[in-house]
Amino acid sequence: MDFTALVLVSGTGEDLGCRFWKSKAETTPEVLPYNEHELTFMLLDHRLLVAGLVFWGAGTLALRLLGQYLFVPQAGPRLIVVFLAGFLACGWIVRTLCRRFRLSVEQWPAAASAVVLPTLLLDPVSTLWFGSVFPNIEPGMAPVFAAWILACCAGGVIGASVRPRHHA
Repeated sequence: MDFTALVLVSGTGEDLGCRFWKSKAETTPEVLPYNEHELTFMLLDHRLLVAGLVFWGAGTLALRLLGQYLFVPQAGPRLIVVFLAGFLACGWIVRTLCRRFRLSVEQWPAAASAVVLPTLLLDPVSTLWFGSVFPNIEPGMAPVFAAWILACCAGGVIGASVRPRHHA
């Protein structure tokens, strides 16, 4: 879908920075064209948001059951593997969802945003009340958990940003 923006200007023609979005069918001559990719964060696919929420819920449940084996204090090499595995898994999940929903490659970055958004919004709460949310994990591991979450989300975003190979 192609979108345009109406720009609110002052009497002197100064751009006031307010944009009102309309579909191309509703455009008038005063409308400035904007590419749909500039609306990435305004048009998140609800299916991908739901998928991200499901993955967040499943991951939270898995950490409540098995997190004490992943986040072990003073386990440097193990944590490197946990970080790398989370990064790669999230990249793979986002790419798989993009393919499953038959999204064009240009839509993948927006898809990644939708998938990781529940994690980015809900895991700060999990981190603040870490001991209550994850009673099986050492409370001192909360900062490591927070860093791991960011690494996982980065994996999702990078997974969507790396173009798939085309086989000849």
